Amino acid sequence: MDNSGSRTCIESVRDFFTSAKFLIYMGHALSTWGDRMWNFAVAVFLVELYGNSLLLTAVYGLVVAGSVLLLGAIIGDWVDRNPRLKVAQTSLLVQNSCVIVCGILLMVVFQFREQLVELYNGWILTTCYILVITIANIANLASTATSITIQRDWVVVVAGQDSSKLADMNATVRIIDQLTNILAPMLVGQIMAFGSHFVGCWFHLWLEPVLHVSGVLHCCGRSTRRRRRWP
Repeated sequence: MDNSGSRTCIESVRDFFTSAKFLIYMGHALSTWGDRMWNFAVAVFLVELYGNSLLLTAVYGLVVAGSVLLLGAIIGDWVDRNPRLKVAQTSLLVQNSCVIVCGILLMVVFQFREQLVELYNGWILTTCYILVITIANIANLASTATSITIQRDWVVVVAGQDSSKLADMNATVRIIDQLTNILAPMLVGQIMAFGSHFVGCWFHLWLEPVLHVSGVLHCCGRSTRRRRRWP
C-alpha cells in the first residue's frame, strides 16, 4: 500500500513537471527574467554613458513607449497571421541578435569612450548613443511579440474551454511577472555593485540569449508535441 502511494505521488509530480502548464510557466519565467534584467540594465548603462545624467534614459523610455504605441497593433496583427512557433522563433532570433549587438556596442563605448569623444567633435559617440537606443528598442519590440504569443495565445490553448483553469493560469503568469519585476533588477544591481559596467555588459551578452532560448524552448517543446492543433 505504501509503495503504491509513493509511486502515485512520484508519478503525479513527474506528470506536473512534464505538463504543458508547467512548461508554459517555466518558459515564461525564464523569458521575462531575461527581459526585466535587460531593460533595467540598459537604463543603468545609459545613465553611466551620459555622465550620470538621466537624459538618455528618458529618451530611451520615450522611444520604447512610443514604439509600442505605434507598432503594437502591427506586431499583434503579424502574430495573428503567422504560425505561433514561427513567430516565437523569429522574435527570439531578432531579440537575441539585438541584445548581442547592443551588448558589444556598449562594451566598445565603455572601453574607448575617451577616444570616441575626440573623434569628429563627439559625433561618433552620439551615433553610438543613437544605435544603442535603437537596437535596444528593436529588442523590446521583439520581446513584445514573444509575450503576445505566450500570454495571449498559448495559455488560452493549454487552458482549453476550462475558464477556471484559464483564470488560474493567468493569475500565475501575473505572479511570475511581478516576481521577475522585483527580483531581476536586484540581481542586476548586485552585478553592477560588485563588478563594473563592462562586466555587466559581458554578463548580459551571454546570459540573455541563454534565458530567452531556454524560455521559448520550454514553452514550445513538449507543448507543441502534445497539441498538434495549435496554429
